[in-house]
Amino acid sequence: MASIWKSVAAGAIGGVAAVAAMNAYQAVVNAVSKKVSCGPALNLDDAATLDIAKAIAEAMCGFELSEAQERCAFLTVQYSVGVALGAIYGFLAERFPATAKGAGTGFGAAAWLLGDEIAVPLLGFTNSPEYRSLSGHANALAGHVVFGAATDAARKLLLRAI
Repeated sequence: MASIWKSVAAGAIGGVAAVAAMNAYQAVVNAVSKKVSCGPALNLDDAATLDIAKAIAEAMCGFELSEAQERCAFLTVQYSVGVALGAIYGFLAERFPATAKGAGTGFGAAAWLLGDEIAVPLLGFTNSPEYRSLSGHANALAGHVVFGAATDAARKLLLRAI
């Protein structure tokens, strides 16, 4: 059994890899969706993440971001959340091994439910969930399941290496 701190660190690093995997998943879905329906798949996560980045920048710096700064702030928020969720997963998986059942997919689904469906709308960064289409919910859930599985896989790989 790994130390709790090694598992947290491996989970945090895994969260970085998982954000990249989630973004790759979304790119594939968008590419397929454009070919099938002549339009991108609905991804409200990007809009909410950008709104969160803008709100943080305005609160901390007191000014609106340029377009170039928006992209950087967006990625900073996205990867920061990935690191934080990965660290939480690393802690939970080590402390409560049942959390890792399903290779992180349950954790990803929980992150979707608690984040996308509850916290982000309550904070006013997206409309409440009933305004999102069923395919929008399914796409977001699938992306978070990819995130959870990638976090778990990266964490396990890193723990074997250290």
